[in-house]
Amino acid sequence: MMMSQMAEVLTVRAATPGDCARLLAWRNAPAVRAASLNTNEINETEHKVWYVEALKDPNIIVFIAEMGNHAVGMIRFNRNADHGRISILLDPRFHGRGLAKPMLKKAIAATDDIANFTAEVRADNMPSLALFHSCGFSESHVDGLHTFKLSRKDMK
Repeated sequence: MMMSQMAEVLTVRAATPGDCARLLAWRNAPAVRAASLNTNEINETEHKVWYVEALKDPNIIVFIAEMGNHAVGMIRFNRNADHGRISILLDPRFHGRGLAKPMLKKAIAATDDIANFTAEVRADNMPSLALFHSCGFSESHVDGLHTFKLSRKDMK
């Protein structure tokens, strides 16, 4: 798929039931699994059950990032009061194009009721480590994981 990154505007929208299969395919892609905290392949039945429940749960916010008519990634916030735990992934076809930072910033901007954000990243997931550093998150290390924290008021 040839597409000029500069010509397309990145947007985020709320995930819909129609995104279920797309998210499963992205999540089970080898490159995405290798960078995930849980590297196991997700089975379709379990994913469908989880996805239907996630869309209904007011404490789970799922966004789909798009460029033009192309879905390029997902950002999820698991919310607890004013805190949101971030999960982010890109369609493997769009890895390395610099889309994660604008995706994350747009999703955070669309969630004005979350004041504090965290993310856990594997030590070998260099793109995600770089992403959270570039967005101004503070970092700590526990049991081989990098934990990133950011308060909305401290955002770059």
